[in-house]
Amino acid sequence: MARIVIADDRKFSRHMLAKHIRDLGHEIIEAEHGLAALELMAQHDVDAMVADLHMPEMGALELLKHAQADGLQVPTVVVGSGINSDEQKTLEHYGVEHFVAKPFSANEIEMAVSSVLK
Repeated sequence: MARIVIADDRKFSRHMLAKHIRDLGHEIIEAEHGLAALELMAQHDVDAMVADLHMPEMGALELLKHAQADGLQVPTVVVGSGINSDEQKTLEHYGVEHFVAKPFSANEIEMAVSSVLK
């Protein structure tokens, strides 16, 4: 079992992500935005993160930049609508290997999370 932070400003999306990942047997820590996720990662040992690309306070890219600056290297799945090629390249620079478009299926999330936990 892994401990996974889910950062998404939309409550419905956050709960759907949590449900799909819990179905895999993992523990979930939920955050409403990137700043909250960063604070939670400083307080808890986490194995992975699923973060929405665009959130108020701090989106996935800013979250990854701050996490790495704080010495936190967390395998990450980014979810979002319309990730453009420049954003994808920048996210890849910060170690993101998996992008899942919204709306997502349970299978897409489960496969991406399982892959980053290997």
